[in-house]
Amino acid sequence: YYYRILSGQDALSIFEKERAWHVPEKLDLLAMQ
Repeated sequence: YYYRILSGQDALSIFEKERAWHVPEKLDLLAMQ
């Protein structure tokens, strides 16, 4: 599987809406590993 997570204040484009998750908060990458 391939997961794509976009973080930040920018909204997803119309091309990314169905293919990515948007998380507006800063991600803790160490906790996710």
